Amino acid sequence: MFRHGLRVGEAVGSKCGLRWDALMWTEHQIFITREKGSDSGVHPLRDDELVLLKELREMLPDSKYIFVSERGEVMSTGLTQKLP
Repeated sequence: MFRHGLRVGEAVGSKCGLRWDALMWTEHQIFITREKGSDSGVHPLRDDELVLLKELREMLPDSKYIFVSERGEVMSTGLTQKLP
């Protein structure tokens, strides 16, 4: 979230949350859907981000969202406020 300047709702949530189909693995990019009138667009991904995303994908092969709850459902913005 920090590297790409994401709001919580742009990283998680069913409206704009990051989805696996937004990742362009070979181009090392991700499409970010912005909230609140900002311009959506493509962001470059660094090598360390790609490595971690690949590991996360292996853990969640059936999920359409990158960040999910323990139940495998899309993570809510409220849940992120409860994280340590």
